[in-house]
Amino acid sequence: MKIDAIGEGESLIGLNRTQLCEIEKTICAAIAKTASPAEETIPEQTPHDGFAAWVKKVNRTAPLEIFTTNYDVLFERAFETSRVPIFDGFVGTYRPFFYPECLDDDDLLPKARWIRLWKLHGSVNWLLEDGTAGRRIVRSHHNESGELILPSHRKYDESRKQPYMAYMDRLSRILNSEHALLIACGYSFSDEHINAILYGALDNRSTANIIAFQFEDLDENDKLIDAAVRRSNLTVIGPNGGVISGIWGVWQLTQPVDSKTCSFMDSAFDSNALPEDEGSPAAESEDLKGRMRLGDFNWFCRFLKEMGPDIQ
Repeated sequence: MKIDAIGEGESLIGLNRTQLCEIEKTICAAIAKTASPAEETIPEQTPHDGFAAWVKKVNRTAPLEIFTTNYDVLFERAFETSRVPIFDGFVGTYRPFFYPECLDDDDLLPKARWIRLWKLHGSVNWLLEDGTAGRRIVRSHHNESGELILPSHRKYDESRKQPYMAYMDRLSRILNSEHALLIACGYSFSDEHINAILYGALDNRSTANIIAFQFEDLDENDKLIDAAVRRSNLTVIGPNGGVISGIWGVWQLTQPVDSKTCSFMDSAFDSNALPEDEGSPAAESEDLKGRMRLGDFNWFCRFLKEMGPDIQ
């Protein structure tokens, strides 16, 4: 915003326009480096691998569309390892280029067995390329500049803002379809542009639903809690409590987790119950308490594994 506001010969926070642009480039490059770990440092199994395994095994008649604000390529890596076909809006085999027309026309998109992956905030392997036909965005190997990983407030030329606007329009279109369901894991609801689309769809479509699993503890006075209390089709689930059908509350089990139920329950809920507490009236009140785990992507994927059919 400072780059937008500054004029020639002026300074803001003691910096001129060139210096502000240099700061932005440095920040983008630092993010790109952090989000592009060396292959040998990546664990042999990641939660993304578990998610890809679940996607491969589960039967579905409608396409699964994944929207992510992350810049890394862990989803792409996991899907390819599991041999799950994936489409991200880029077409071609030499230097795949972004093809926005397909996001507006379902006939141009692969069908239900494919995964559709839309990276709202860009990716570490996108490049802005000058070619004989003009500037275009291509998908390549990790680049160190991070030139396309931030949805900057600045007015980019049309080629540079295409993915961001096209993916946002796709999100709006999907959520405004009949009986749309969005399950969010770890999204903090801190991006007002995305929130406007989410809340707008919930307000305009009574059949649309969002289930938001949160990583951090929730407070009854949080903005997200207030938004969910006013919208019965927004369910918020945090470690300590949540909002279901517009009602806020903290978690409490109806009965303690025991040796028969722990193998399933432990993937979703970290109960205070211990095996030695079984049958002890004194411990029962504490045994009903605990923390929901599903806002942590690790545990979310473990939960899917428990729900899925024979996933290895």
